Amino acid sequence: MWLIHTALSGYRCTIQEMLESGERVAARLRFSGVHRAMFFGIPPTGREIVWSGAAFFHIIGLQIISLWVLGDVDAVKRQLGAASTSSGP
Repeated sequence: MWLIHTALSGYRCTIQEMLESGERVAARLRFSGVHRAMFFGIPPTGREIVWSGAAFFHIIGLQIISLWVLGDVDAVKRQLGAASTSSGP
């Protein structure tokens, strides 16, 4: 996580939607920040980048037991000017 805060000034993670079912919670997320330091091997561009993601939590009582976060890394790389790493359909 420190890598993201170092590379992106004003880094934000905004919860856009959250669904709960018992001990399980899912959230739709929006991430953003201004590219100010090396990120994915790309020197600072000064651009604001925005991407989507999702998080899945397992909560018991008041404790998060597990957390899994997925972010659209290809969208980040495209915005930074790097080639996509996926071959696509």
